[in-house]
Amino acid sequence: MTYVPGNIDGVEDALRRVHIGGIRVLLTHILPRPRMPGKHIARSLREEAADLVVFGHSHLPHDELVDGVRFFNPASAGPRRFGYPVSVGLLEHGTARHVPLDERSAGALAKRMNQLQ
Repeated sequence: MTYVPGNIDGVEDALRRVHIGGIRVLLTHILPRPRMPGKHIARSLREEAADLVVFGHSHLPHDELVDGVRFFNPASAGPRRFGYPVSVGLLEHGTARHVPLDERSAGALAKRMNQLQ
């Protein structure tokens, strides 16, 4: 299991790297916006490329390609907050996708998708 601590753990800029089926993945908790990812993330991507950046914190679903890198936020599998969807992300055959965990979340995914642009 690979994880990255979050802000409630007292760590806001932790990064982890994993390779999954030949895909270079960078994990982080806080990523302000994919087009303005923050200095520590931008520096890490310059030092070592990634195909996929998975982030959380906002609990907003996101799936955007920026300069050849896919930025993906699976939303949240925890308790429902702010009318956001409850979902998880799956990486299959090199493609990340959102999976709603209840009926209401399917519509909420579409409504809330990519609000961090």
